[in-house]
Amino acid sequence: MSSLAASKSAFDNRGIEVSQVRVGADYFIGKRNYERTVKFPHPNGECCICSDEGGLKLKCGHYVCPVDILDNTWQQIKTLKHEISCASCTKMVDIDDIIILGLPNDEEKQFLNAALSVNFCASQDIQQCIRCKSYCQRKNEDSPQVNCLVCTKNMSKPYLFCWYCLGEWKSSPTEGKNCGNSNCKKEKIIQLKSAPMINFKDKKGKTAKVPRIRACPDCTTILEHNGGCNEMTCDYCKSKFSFICLTPTTRGSLICKSTTWNPNATITCVPAPIQANV
Repeated sequence: MSSLAASKSAFDNRGIEVSQVRVGADYFIGKRNYERTVKFPHPNGECCICSDEGGLKLKCGHYVCPVDILDNTWQQIKTLKHEISCASCTKMVDIDDIIILGLPNDEEKQFLNAALSVNFCASQDIQQCIRCKSYCQRKNEDSPQVNCLVCTKNMSKPYLFCWYCLGEWKSSPTEGKNCGNSNCKKEKIIQLKSAPMINFKDKKGKTAKVPRIRACPDCTTILEHNGGCNEMTCDYCKSKFSFICLTPTTRGSLICKSTTWNPNATITCVPAPIQANV
């Protein structure tokens, strides 16, 4: 099954995993709203992203059009954020406003709510059991072994899974460090969470602290910043993005203020959190 098909299948069952959040966001970005022809009877202002007339006003005072408010939302969801900020400032955008202004269809709304829930749980050190979709906390932060109480009760025997790859625990239950799954991302996640912080300066000289090591937002390849500009090109999939906020380039250029050389940067660059899940 393809990654997109897997994402759609899980989505249809109203349960998604962290690894499927990016796939689903890309799916909606790809099919989004170029065909959307919503016309506002009274255009209020200029969209802060595309500069087209017809934007509606957010509570922070900036204007945004229906296409771009959804695009901005999906891009931030891809970086595992559970709160969406305005593209021109750091103030949060209410989910109700995203739904009212962006006019998502039922499929988009369901995935939006599911993805935000998954991202929130990931940020709170909670993982979802992929077998029963219940949420679990591990007893020992030093061990990746998690006991799902719901599955344990239903199966009448302990059901253990790995905190990092979410796969069923294949090693002995007494082996608390390695789950035995060949595709486990434990080492990659530990590397991301333990990376030293470095300072970046944006166009206005504002300093942002970010990890020296990031995972590519598209393929999760581990990348280290060793100096130079803040635009990063993945060695594996060749996608380009801001090393600070993880926002991908648009038409070959960064659109956030993480760079000192792009005069057209219009979107505030908010440092993406440490990638605790990939």
